[in-house]
Amino acid sequence: MNHKQGGSTVVRVKVDLMKAYDRLEWSFLLKVMECLGFSSKWCQLVHQCITMVRFSVLVNGTPFGYIVSSRGIHQGGSLSSYLFILCTEVLSRLLLRKEAEGLLHGVMVRCKCLTVSYLMFVDDLLSF
Repeated sequence: MNHKQGGSTVVRVKVDLMKAYDRLEWSFLLKVMECLGFSSKWCQLVHQCITMVRFSVLVNGTPFGYIVSSRGIHQGGSLSSYLFILCTEVLSRLLLRKEAEGLLHGVMVRCKCLTVSYLMFVDDLLSF
């Protein structure tokens, strides 16, 4: 959606992060935790928690085999929300870096003393 603000065009982009839980790469999550200073013992415990997930398919009401997951975290799990927040922190820092480099410009708010380039919600990102 476009909108004119003081002679320049503003573009708003809404990104739905809902499916991101399912697509989160375990190696990325563990690297983020390492870079943020989490102990290797804690990272190993988290790795065990997220990689132990197995799915079974019911055929005529009976479990049939197992499917081992290779990425993603369980949405709704007690630890998952916190892990996801750590990964969105990386996205946030990348957006701030692009704003500092002048590649991303926000919109002026109220008295033109504050600029907002993006807003992050639970599973949505609104970028200007």
